Amino acid sequence: MKRIALAFPLGVDHLAEVAFGIRSFKGSDHWQFLSNPERHRLEIRDLKNWDGDGIIAQINTEEEAEIIKSLNIPCVNISGVLESSPVSRVRADYYGMGKKAAEFFLKKGFKNFAFYGIKSVWYSRETFRAYADVLNQYGYEAQLYEAPSGVSVDWSFTNDGLEKFLVDLPEQTALLAAHDPRAVEVLQVCSKMNIKVPQKVSVMGVNNDVVNCELISPSLSSVARNGRELGLKVAEILEDLMNDKTRVEDIVIPSGEILERNSTAVLSIYNPEIAKVIEYIRLNVMQQVNVESAAKHIGRSRRWLEYHFKEELRQTPLEFISSVRAEKAKDLLESDPSQRISEAAFKLGFSSSNQLNKYLVKFYGMTAKEIRNNQQN
Repeated sequence: MKRIALAFPLGVDHLAEVAFGIRSFKGSDHWQFLSNPERHRLEIRDLKNWDGDGIIAQINTEEEAEIIKSLNIPCVNISGVLESSPVSRVRADYYGMGKKAAEFFLKKGFKNFAFYGIKSVWYSRETFRAYADVLNQYGYEAQLYEAPSGVSVDWSFTNDGLEKFLVDLPEQTALLAAHDPRAVEVLQVCSKMNIKVPQKVSVMGVNNDVVNCELISPSLSSVARNGRELGLKVAEILEDLMNDKTRVEDIVIPSGEILERNSTAVLSIYNPEIAKVIEYIRLNVMQQVNVESAAKHIGRSRRWLEYHFKEELRQTPLEFISSVRAEKAKDLLESDPSQRISEAAFKLGFSSSNQLNKYLVKFYGMTAKEIRNNQQN
């Protein structure tokens, strides 16, 4: 049996997914894992005199990097706190997450943007860089506010800087946080300061830590990671390293989908005719609404509607109708367990269950069956 240390927090949702991915590696049947079940986290400093076979770790500081190098044990790093890793690293696509968030907010019609980041943390800078790059392509800028890492500060303090930053934001601002805990902090400050979410500030986090996202009110939208895929790749790389293969540079695992919850459940609309069309679509989605009927509702041509709708929301009317149908289908599947999936698809204008599943996966990251199973569990 090979002895493998898991030096990262197993009690965090997205990292638990990484652990499941590691365990899915066929070779892990012959691994014995070392962790700290009492605290759910094995610290790198606890490994100073350890002589195991392999390590999977979050290397967050230069001190931890030095400890790992001194051990001379094959190690894979899964942290993006430091820009460069002292050992092989498999990491999430931070740039891709920032890009997805920006595109999501643009499609909702936002013209004001903000980012809450972490000082001196590389993955925060990368996420912001992507967010800003996409927005700049459309002529927008994101206001940036950063605070020190929670590792080094007392979180019982009052973050006056964040309070002022949020109060000063214009109406209808889309805010992305570097990770879910920062986004939760934003929601807590908004509650304290009576800032309406999502009406004044629409808030999104990163990592989709379900406990964080679901327990806060309003519930938090978040960009998911592909944790299990990342964990599987980590295990494969570690196995190679333990077999004396050469160190690899960063391997980047593409980000998952955006899981939308109440913190972003709003559209930022400036054109009153487009607002009227959106209301019509939402009210009539069960009546097989289409682009032609939506244009007729406001006395405009289909061409006019498609042009101005895309200008306002960065998506076509047909794409928006599909998203509303997917939303309604999810509601139907969750509220009525007896509703057949094919019947729900037909009611909402999808040609088949497969087409319905395509949109549900696109907007919610789950098939109709998975949504129903989640509801029953």
